[in-house]
Amino acid sequence: MKLPDLRLAGICCLLLLLLPMSGGADDSLAYRSPPAAPQPLEPVPLEDREALAAFMDGAMGAQLRSHDIAGGAVAVVKDGEILLARGYGHADLEEGVAVDAARTLFRPGSVSKLITWTAVMQLVEQGRLDLDADVNRYLTTLQLPDTFPEPVTLRHLMTHSAGFEDNWAGFLIRRDETELQPLAQALADYMPARVRAPASNFADGSGVAYSNWGTALAGLIVAEVSGQSFDDYVEQHIFAPLDMAHSSFREPLPESLRAQLALGHRDGGGGMEVQPEEFLGNVAPAGSLSSTAVDMAKFMIAHLQGGVYRGQRVLQPETVALMHTRALSPDPHLNGIALGFYETWINGRRTIGHGGSTLDFKSELMLLPEAGVGLFVTFNSPPGGRANAALKHAFMDRYFPADLPQVTSIEGFEGRAGDYAGSYRGLRRSYTTTEKLYSAFGDIKVRVMPEDRSLLVAGLMGDSKRWLEVSPGVFRERYGDEMIAFQRDDRGEVAALLGPFAPMPAERIAFWETGGLHMTLLGVCLLLFLSMLVSGWRGRRGLSQLPARYQLGRRLLIVASGLGALFLLAVVVLVARGESAMIDTPPGWFRVALWLPLLCLPLVLAVLWVLAQAWRQGWGSVSGRLYHTLVTAALVLCLWSLHYWNLLGFRLG
Repeated sequence: MKLPDLRLAGICCLLLLLLPMSGGADDSLAYRSPPAAPQPLEPVPLEDREALAAFMDGAMGAQLRSHDIAGGAVAVVKDGEILLARGYGHADLEEGVAVDAARTLFRPGSVSKLITWTAVMQLVEQGRLDLDADVNRYLTTLQLPDTFPEPVTLRHLMTHSAGFEDNWAGFLIRRDETELQPLAQALADYMPARVRAPASNFADGSGVAYSNWGTALAGLIVAEVSGQSFDDYVEQHIFAPLDMAHSSFREPLPESLRAQLALGHRDGGGGMEVQPEEFLGNVAPAGSLSSTAVDMAKFMIAHLQGGVYRGQRVLQPETVALMHTRALSPDPHLNGIALGFYETWINGRRTIGHGGSTLDFKSELMLLPEAGVGLFVTFNSPPGGRANAALKHAFMDRYFPADLPQVTSIEGFEGRAGDYAGSYRGLRRSYTTTEKLYSAFGDIKVRVMPEDRSLLVAGLMGDSKRWLEVSPGVFRERYGDEMIAFQRDDRGEVAALLGPFAPMPAERIAFWETGGLHMTLLGVCLLLFLSMLVSGWRGRRGLSQLPARYQLGRRLLIVASGLGALFLLAVVVLVARGESAMIDTPPGWFRVALWLPLLCLPLVLAVLWVLAQAWRQGWGSVSGRLYHTLVTAALVLCLWSLHYWNLLGFRLG
């Protein structure tokens, strides 16, 4: 079949996919405005460019000052035109290099994914990819295991519903370009486990988990199906037609662009410090883009204008419409996921887009398809994440205002409130490697606040806010328009918390699974182990009158306590490494330390056998036996906790 025939066949398939949506036969994915939703007011015209520039100058300046950010850039587009593109602050503070919106390259992180998904959809509309086919059909360098009967498809990858665990250490972000691997090799070496069956019901978002690896896999599929490297493909089929001459996924950057790259900056305590360059090439399609605000404006225009920029078409209008359509609906009242874009309702208006976060760069791309408006903003310092959110909402409040109704929880809240209270943990985490430990520090806590009939939710997206029930199980933020919902299982029990960011739901966990319980338990165990070491040293001379087996059991208990204490201290040191612990594989000394709890196992079994005899025979004092039993129980509980966090063995990923 010739290429034009393939394109025609693909477009016909897209039209068939769109028919149910346009005909209204299936509205299971449709959004329904929740009670107490903001009421949109008349938009303020954006065409007054001087007023827009004055607004942005004030808003961006305020963000740089209040958050100690080195520099940033912003672009606003409407109806196919760039209304504003400006740089603020510095790309390099040490050298005094100012940000230029047309020439300074930032690292937009996961905003890169939108370009990858655009590349995927180009091949879909050509008939060379099928959104609902097993991705293994297209892969030649690696294959996904058949962990579940249901295959993973591109639709699953685009909606983050493939069922992968999320690992990152040692490959996601590197500081040294020599640690980069070819894309296929990196994906094979760091393939995550399939821990859930891929979604079969896209009106249920409780099994979704954001996946960088899944997006990178889609980029590999683009490369293998097109016969080009991923970098070559996007440069030829997206960057060139859109005149994005200052954009690249390549790492390191080509020399022609490298000198224009903004540097990351952090507050080092004595002022802003330049950070080493970041490399994301191991998952390049998911986040290695370097681009300018002006180039990203051109990309936004293409998506807002039905796939075309200044006469150059990268997608058919039907393809763009499909990409922008809600494809996964966690709850009818909550934000959903389109094909690659995630959905956010702000001030009663639907926006689609994507955020991006590296260690030092924070970015946001937002489209209002119905208004033909797009906003891109990026910063080169970590507080830029908060600045992005603040600027995005300031922009919406200024140009797309709304009335936010006051709200109180509906009748019957008191009877349901206890069902919602408890602990939840995000599904985006490691399940099979030592990286599972880091999820212990991210639990979401839900408490009932009777004084104002609300829920206090702490830890959701890093915030602590109060939420009011506007419909059974559906809550609105007390002073904002964000929505969350609690989902019940087949038994009617609350099983999941669905938040404002659809790709990151949380599941309810039992009390014995909570990070707080485990950290407290391990802390108490460490104290008991240390006390046993001190007791063993001080009491070593008073053992001669005890039976030999009891003396041996006590010595084994001291050794086991020492091994346990040493390993727990090693864990503390590992976690205290901060950012390095999160992005690097565990160091060699920790790999050695993983032997310590394994060595404890036979010692604990031997001590249990001796203690059983000691209690039967009445060896030693009652207080001594109680103390030794307590320390032994601590060892057993410690080993159980370490097993829960994948620290009992060598599951390093």
